[in-house]
Amino acid sequence: MTHRAQRRLVLALDAVLALALVATGAGLAAWPLGRLGSDDNGSVNRSRDTAVEQDRLPLSAYAVIWNKNLQQPLYDPKPAVVAEKPPPKPALTVVGTVIEEGFTYALVKTQGGQVKMARVGQTVDGAEVLVVTADSVTVRFAGQEHVLKVEKERKRS
Repeated sequence: MTHRAQRRLVLALDAVLALALVATGAGLAAWPLGRLGSDDNGSVNRSRDTAVEQDRLPLSAYAVIWNKNLQQPLYDPKPAVVAEKPPPKPALTVVGTVIEEGFTYALVKTQGGQVKMARVGQTVDGAEVLVVTADSVTVRFAGQEHVLKVEKERKRS
């Protein structure tokens, strides 16, 4: 065989192989498309399509997702700290106490400047006297107990 004949034979084989490759590729590409919605007989398979559609949820079921704010933080913010007001203190000043057997009194100066004498159980300007000692008076005012110390006498200059 001559060199020219060998060359023609190789080119012919190349052409045959190229055509076979193109035909195989086209067959493989078309094969799944033809079988997607039909049976072996070529009739359309409706039962599989309806089963797939029955598994799908209606769009209203996804409303929870698309109504959600996707730009919100992923954590709950800390609750606002509300500073509690301190309980009100009585506007009373203990000027002195008198402690004798059966005769215990507190001398209490009110906000108006009046000095009143009160014993245990009495109320002065909304404060109930609970305990009277030599250096303090315990009162209940607005539900809270307060210990009021006897005011020291100021030196006058």
